[in-house]
Amino acid sequence: MQFQWFLIAIAAVAGYLCGSVSFARVIGRIVAPGEDLSRTEVLVGERKRRFSFELAGGTNVAHRLGAGYGLLTSLLDLLKVFLPALVFRLLFPEAPYFLAASAFGVVGHNWPVFHGFKGGAGLSSTLGGLLVVDPLAVLVTPLAGMVLGLAVFRDVFVAGSLWVFLLIPWLWLRTRSFWPVAYALAVSLSFLLASLPTFRQYLRLKREDPQAYRELIGSSHMARGLARIGRLFGMR
Repeated sequence: MQFQWFLIAIAAVAGYLCGSVSFARVIGRIVAPGEDLSRTEVLVGERKRRFSFELAGGTNVAHRLGAGYGLLTSLLDLLKVFLPALVFRLLFPEAPYFLAASAFGVVGHNWPVFHGFKGGAGLSSTLGGLLVVDPLAVLVTPLAGMVLGLAVFRDVFVAGSLWVFLLIPWLWLRTRSFWPVAYALAVSLSFLLASLPTFRQYLRLKREDPQAYRELIGSSHMARGLARIGRLFGMR
């Protein structure tokens, strides 16, 4: 595969700058001026334990403005990575430039240069790039992650995010090529680093206060849905 490094750099910068546009903040300024939708706190349990969502994305917007605006935010976060990745794939279909645009779009979403490097976790943005990289993976890996997360790990958070890490073996089996696997590693590591503080809070709450944990799950549309499906696998 022939490629030029300066074009990889251009694709990476373009993807990063597009990814750095925080639609959670944009929608917040339009719909709820003066409010910071990049951070949400909920009080759960009898002891009113504080849980902080400090990830600027569709989840926070849904918490504050409702599911409709949350869905719109997630869709825009998807498109901001999908479009530059698609452009590079159409222009250079045999070169890995679209992979660089996809991976750095997620990095931009998680650490946006326009917003003090405080962004989201990048699940919707990853899906946007994946629609260009391997559309079949958009269907297979989330479904596999959900089943494994609920049936094996028996955890809602794992069920909703494990698919990102499944991209690594999936793209290796699909392509047996370095660049797609490097892309999968990059987006997986980006998600892990960005979501680690929230995941630590989640594990502590789940371990120390089951009632507060159940209230937390009930506060999220997606988590509630996964919890209902989890009952089919014997989860409580």
